[in-house]
Amino acid sequence: MLILGRNTTPSWVLFDNGTVLIGDAAINAPDTGKNLIYDSKRIIGRQFDDEVVTNDRKKWSFEIVRERNLPSQGKAMIKSDEFGRNRLLSPEEVSAELLKGMKSYAETYLGGESVTNAVITVPAYFDTRQRTATKEAARLAGLNVLRLLTEPTAAAIALAMKDKQANKTILVYDLGGGTFDVSVGIITNGELKILGTNGDTHLGGEDFDEIIVSDYIARFEERHRVRFPMDNVLRRRLRNLCREAKENMAGMKAEQKIDMTVSINNTSYTYEYSIDRDKFYDICGPSFRGTMGVVDDALNTANLEPDKINDIVKKTFFFLNLNLS
Repeated sequence: MLILGRNTTPSWVLFDNGTVLIGDAAINAPDTGKNLIYDSKRIIGRQFDDEVVTNDRKKWSFEIVRERNLPSQGKAMIKSDEFGRNRLLSPEEVSAELLKGMKSYAETYLGGESVTNAVITVPAYFDTRQRTATKEAARLAGLNVLRLLTEPTAAAIALAMKDKQANKTILVYDLGGGTFDVSVGIITNGELKILGTNGDTHLGGEDFDEIIVSDYIARFEERHRVRFPMDNVLRRRLRNLCREAKENMAGMKAEQKIDMTVSINNTSYTYEYSIDRDKFYDICGPSFRGTMGVVDDALNTANLEPDKINDIVKKTFFFLNLNLS
């Protein structure tokens, strides 16, 4: 297994004729075809006919099929092509490869010590079936799950452990790569009590990437008066460029350029797209504002007004000012 990432590892997995790549190594590999898998959190524990799967598979570059064999008949499966033959992968198998990568990271960090037990975080919205499937993914990765925690709750626990004398009410705003989660809790002498959680399965960094992709395509078509091709490989390349621009903006304020040349009916069309933080906030404004509805629901569950929050823990892929008032 080849792993490549920065301080975070994108949840992308490539099954390449017996070799498994994860993170940036998977994203940047050439000629991935339909074997590059992502968004596994949106598939795991779901049936083929699930509304989420039905809607999302229209935009995925990999193919989703129905499991026809018992005991998991009707389950959403992923079709890959290895050594020229079709192979069906379960979402648990895909997630297991990511967990194997994390296990390898941990063992390297610990100087080669074997890691067999784990506390694994899941999105706040995960139901019993999705949590059970996550435990199965861990088993396939050689891990014994001590506990499943919601992702924002884990961040709150980390804060409580860091400042054991703190007595305050906190809100964790966790806008990750694929999902958005919120937890509201009270820390008393290092002890955490969660009062409310909420989340959105379709509000994360990858969704913001798609917003930039859509804006690029709209500008391209407006400039050239032609339809942008519906080619999955081409769109994945564009999406990677948009993701890189977004990540570069997160670390610097400089304007980013996305430049592509596309061949349509034997004619080449080039378009250079510019985006800076102001434009990013402008086109993604509705989605950023949408996070506040999720925050409001979590506060309502906790029966708290915004002014009762003493501290906000932000875990985001992008620089973001957050005002609850």
